[in-house]
Amino acid sequence: MNLGYFDKKAHKDNQKWYPNLALLDAKVSELLASKEAKEWDPLVREVMICNIHPVYWMENYGHIKEGELAVAGEEEEGTHVGVRIIPFKLNTSQMKIADKICGHILAKPWTRAQYIILKHRKAGISTLIAAFDYWFIRVLPNIGGFCIADLGSHTDNIMEMVLLFHQKDTCGRGLGVKFQPPGKVPMTKNKKGIRLSNGSMIEQDSGENSNPGTSGTVNLCHMSENAKWRDPDNAETSLLNSVPRRGFVFIVKESTAFGMNKYALDCENAERGVSNWGFIFLTWKDLPDCEYELGPGEELEYTDKERELVATYKLTPGHIKFRRSQIELLDSEQKFQQDFPLNSREPFLVTGSNFFDIGRVQERMDEIKFFRDWKTEGWEFVTSKYPEIHHRAISHPRGLREALSLMEDRNVVPTYAALTMNDWKVSSIKIEAKDKRDEHLTIYHPAIKGRKYLVTVDVAEGLMSDDYTSDDSSIEVWDVYRMEQVAEWSGTFDEEITGFFSVMIAKLYNDALIAPEMNNKCGGLLQAHLEKTGYRRFYKRTKVNQQRRVEDFGWLTTVGNKKDVCGVMKIEFKNGNALIHSLSLLEEMMFFVDSKGKLQATSGHKDDRVMSASINLKIISITPEFREPPVNQRSRWPTGPSSSSFQTLEREQNRDRQKAAVIAKYR
Repeated sequence: MNLGYFDKKAHKDNQKWYPNLALLDAKVSELLASKEAKEWDPLVREVMICNIHPVYWMENYGHIKEGELAVAGEEEEGTHVGVRIIPFKLNTSQMKIADKICGHILAKPWTRAQYIILKHRKAGISTLIAAFDYWFIRVLPNIGGFCIADLGSHTDNIMEMVLLFHQKDTCGRGLGVKFQPPGKVPMTKNKKGIRLSNGSMIEQDSGENSNPGTSGTVNLCHMSENAKWRDPDNAETSLLNSVPRRGFVFIVKESTAFGMNKYALDCENAERGVSNWGFIFLTWKDLPDCEYELGPGEELEYTDKERELVATYKLTPGHIKFRRSQIELLDSEQKFQQDFPLNSREPFLVTGSNFFDIGRVQERMDEIKFFRDWKTEGWEFVTSKYPEIHHRAISHPRGLREALSLMEDRNVVPTYAALTMNDWKVSSIKIEAKDKRDEHLTIYHPAIKGRKYLVTVDVAEGLMSDDYTSDDSSIEVWDVYRMEQVAEWSGTFDEEITGFFSVMIAKLYNDALIAPEMNNKCGGLLQAHLEKTGYRRFYKRTKVNQQRRVEDFGWLTTVGNKKDVCGVMKIEFKNGNALIHSLSLLEEMMFFVDSKGKLQATSGHKDDRVMSASINLKIISITPEFREPPVNQRSRWPTGPSSSSFQTLEREQNRDRQKAAVIAKYR
């Protein structure tokens, strides 16, 4: 045994960077100083240390394959995986996570520990959790474990690591049953995994399965690459129903990012502290091998983006050199940000042929989240969570106050309302965010007297079963002059309910014009239900049929005009004219792609809000009366911009229109 491992002078790093591991060191030192310990055989002493110090066991008795990547889902094409077995020495990322886990073991031994880890590539997080998986079943008898990754082959990789930890575990060998490692015994029939002679075992399954089966109680659950599971909602529910509410439980959900999905939401809720998960995120710059050495006399000339990153994250030239090499290797800066994030928001990007400007979409989402967190969580919270936005704000040419004033003009904290209608009078009752349901209206700006609004409706069947769930029905409300989203409603509702809510929302917004999409039989049914209400303000498209002018009900999106319809939203949003407040709409825009000329949502995502908002902006663009200034354009907004900032904005808009008119006249 290396007594120096527990020497405070020899492990000053533990005192500074890994305080919980330092406390474990001290606990072991105290044990070794006891009278009882002095009578132990050296091999027995090793067993007693390993039983209370998992990291000591890992670094002294754990082994991995040389060249092993981070196991689950992180192998790369052309990467040679070595076969030589080498001792397991934890890197800095692994040490930081181990420190958090050991902190729980120290403070609340053998109680519930539940972590969600947002990881970056090549950090070895799956390997570390596999080591903890084995350590727990080695030390604790009669516990049930479960290991599951996105693919069966990736689960096999993790379980091979667990088996290797067991095969190479020499701590206590030759000391008899009481001290030696538990032996491996056959698994239960039709089950895969590892089972030990002390009664503990780990079963395995794949995230391709929506209902992973277990043999009983699950005290230890390792969920890897959760962001890529086929059906994470049902699979997690199936697993967590087997987890006891009391006693020892160790659950880890670790993954790299894979777009704006359930895992992204889980990470955000955990980071906010509004879920039962403890959140762990580590940046790639903490790893020594992510900082390349510069050659003799080598100097880097930074781009504007790199200068901003250096100022915000204190990156070194070695970090920038690593970043450039990985971007070149991956052939995508966006892919690098997903695989090697610097903050907890950056990796949730989508790759592919996005129809909308993905950079602008991400910037808008970040700004909205920054503003809402600033208003609800406070300034200190946002300065640490959004370092890049904070850096841009304090670096604004006219100062922080001006930057925040502009942000106030563009953002709002939404409110939620339940709607009722009696004798054509619509009433709204404010709902707390925690009580919001699909039928409730999300309000960004209440209706202002004298303003014109347009309500567009994308209706679906409203079907939901175990085998099939239809698209959502979506209602978008926009201020037609400011080209600003003011309200949104969406859910799995049929044509009748959607029509009823469309009318209530339209009446709430100054008897707004309703433009339903008439694409299929759902559109026809919606028209019938809308007309049955007695409401009469509906958009009608004009066409010429046999030299006669004919008006058809609602809006029709076809294969021929879909790109034109969505193109208006694309251009207006890119140019900063269309102001979107809905994170759900922006998330749909992230996954809206041009697939060989066909516009659609990527697999597993929806585009109902995108189509409804696109139709809204298209109708605004082709309706001259919508571009006329409202009667009371200087009125104060109940929420959002102040009257003075609103007047300034409208003066700038008027100047832009006058300039455009002059250019058009003399072109």
